[in-house]
Amino acid sequence: MEPSEAQVRALEAFARHSVSDDEILDMLAALFSTTPSASVQAAIAGILLRADLPMTSSPTLVQNLLANRLPAAAGDNTIDALLRSAGSELSRAPDACFCPSRARHRLHAALSDRGRL
Repeated sequence: MEPSEAQVRALEAFARHSVSDDEILDMLAALFSTTPSASVQAAIAGILLRADLPMTSSPTLVQNLLANRLPAAAGDNTIDALLRSAGSELSRAPDACFCPSRARHRLHAALSDRGRL
């Protein structure tokens, strides 16, 4: 489907439903990374904000958002809100960190607890 206002409206209508199906969430994440439309990305971010995302998807989701985000219209903070939400999920799940090794993560956590970071 060509990105258009109709597609945005369809995605916004879809956002009113509780989405928890992994396949649909994966398809939406793939659409986010391939669409040439910032308004379609914002509509997808709205769906993902309301979705029941598994904790393990947060690092991948954040990487996808950061790598493929298009410049949004002024005042559109939906993607920022999704990044904050995914970031807070990550902070509650130390196993889902971006650190290449768990040892480095444990060191980072220990230093943070001691006020050294």
